[in-house]
Amino acid sequence: MNPTFVFIFFLNFCFAAGLSTSPGALVRLNTGGLNEVVKSFIESINKEIDDVTVGDVNGETHHLHYQISNIKFHLNIDPDSFALKTDNNGGLTFTVYSISGSVHFHYHLKFAFIKKSGNCDASFDSSSISVTLKLGEQNGAPNLMLVSVNPNIRDLKYKCHGGLLDKIIDILHHFLTPVITKKANSYIVKVVQKKIPEISQKLARIQTIHGLPGKLSQFFVDYGIASNPTLTSKELRIPLIAQFFYQGHQGDKPATVYPSPNPFPSVPSEDLFCVNLDSNLVFRSAVYAFNVSDKSTFEIGKDVFSKLPGNSKTFFDCDCTGENCLVQLIPNLSKNCPKGKYFGISGKVKFGADLLANSSGLIFYFSGNGTFSLQEGNSAAFQNPEHPKNLEVRGSPKNPGDLEIKAEVGILLEKNLQIQNGSLFGKLDFFYTELSASYNNQEIAPVILEKIWNYVLKNLVEKYVNDELQGGIPLPQLKFINFVDVKFFFNGPFVQ
Repeated sequence: MNPTFVFIFFLNFCFAAGLSTSPGALVRLNTGGLNEVVKSFIESINKEIDDVTVGDVNGETHHLHYQISNIKFHLNIDPDSFALKTDNNGGLTFTVYSISGSVHFHYHLKFAFIKKSGNCDASFDSSSISVTLKLGEQNGAPNLMLVSVNPNIRDLKYKCHGGLLDKIIDILHHFLTPVITKKANSYIVKVVQKKIPEISQKLARIQTIHGLPGKLSQFFVDYGIASNPTLTSKELRIPLIAQFFYQGHQGDKPATVYPSPNPFPSVPSEDLFCVNLDSNLVFRSAVYAFNVSDKSTFEIGKDVFSKLPGNSKTFFDCDCTGENCLVQLIPNLSKNCPKGKYFGISGKVKFGADLLANSSGLIFYFSGNGTFSLQEGNSAAFQNPEHPKNLEVRGSPKNPGDLEIKAEVGILLEKNLQIQNGSLFGKLDFFYTELSASYNNQEIAPVILEKIWNYVLKNLVEKYVNDELQGGIPLPQLKFINFVDVKFFFNGPFVQ
C-alpha cells in the first residue's frame, strides 16, 4: 500500500447530490484495513522526520549558561507498534509505543569562570506518541481534523566528546535533556499539524463526478458521499451515492430508481477493504440515464457493418450473394433492393429496470424496435453523426420496402470483472429471448430470424454495445492507492 495516500484512504470521495438519497455503494474498512491506513500515515510522518535540522537553543539554568547548536535529529516512529482506538463520534486515536532515534549537536557551557564545549550524540528508544483524529465535514467536503497530538521523547543516552566528560554528561542529563526533547517533540507536533490539512486539501480536490469516456461522454457517475461516514471499534463505513445520470438530469428523482431492502451487510468484512454495491439501485440509475438519453435511439450503417467478421460485412447489401444474405433469406426484399444500396438499421432501445444476479454474473434485458431501410452506399444519415436525424423512429414515414424487427435481448455481465488503469471492465455476452419481424405486414418465419441472429445480429449488437463501452466505467482517480488481489462476488442484487 502506497504510504503517500495516508488517511485519504479513509474519505476518498466528496459530498455531492444524487438521484436517490439512498447510497448505491458502501465502502468498508475492517480493523485490519484501519491498521494499514494508520501504518501508511506513520510512514508518511517518518519521511518528514528522518533527517531534521532545528534551530539553536540558548538559555540559563542554575547559573549555567548553555548554547546548543547544529542540532540534527534522526527520528523513526515504528509503524508496527501501535494500538488503535475508535469512538462513536468519529474519533480515532492511535498510540505508538516505540519512537527511536538519535540527535547530534554541538554544546557550549559556561558556569562561573569555567567554559567547556564539544560535540555530543544522544539516542533514545523508549518513547511514544498519541494522535487523535476526527472525521468531519467542512463546506460540503470531507475533512480530517486533528484533535490532539502528544509525542513523548525521553531518556536520552549521551556519548560526548570534550573535557570533563562525566561532569558534562551529568549536566546534560539534569538540565539539557528537557530542552532537547522539547525540540524533538515540538517538531513532531508541527509535522503532524502540517500533514492533516494537506490530507484534507487532497480530499477536497478528488473528483467525485466522472464522465464516461468516448461515445458516452454525456453520461456521468456520481461517487459522492451519501451521508456521514461512521466509525466503530470494528470498521469504518463510508456510504457513497454511486449512481449514474445523463447530462442535464442529475436533479431528477425518478420513481423507477429505488434501493433494495437492507442492501448492505451489518457485520464487518473479513477483507481489509470492501465495497458493497446495491446493484439494483446502481443499475436502475444507469437504465434511467440511458432511457432519457439520445442513445436510446440508434442508427447503424456501413461504418459498423464494415467491422463485422468475414462475409457478414456484406450481409445487408442488395447485391450480396450466397445463402448468408438478408435478400436471400427474405427473397421478397430483393424486389425493391437495387444494386449499390444496402439495408441500414435505425431503431429505438429501451432497457428494462429489473436485474438478475446468479453464479455467472448479472443479467439484464432490453427491448428494441428496428427498421431496416434502404440506404445509398454513402448515405449521409448513417455515415455522418451530425446529420439531422429524420428516420422512421423519429417520426418520418415508413417506406414500403422497410423490414420491421422487434427483439427482446438479454445481456450477461460476466462476474470476472477487472480494474485496469482506473476503470472497471467486464465481458458482456448477449442472447435473445424473443425475435419477431414483418415485411409488408407478412410475418417472417422464426427459423429465418434465428439464422439472421446467429449469423450477424448477435455480432452486430455486441459490436455496437462494446464500441460504446470500450472505455470502461471510470472509478475515482485515487492514484495513491494500489489495489491487489481484487475479487468480485455476486449475491442476489448485491455485488461485493
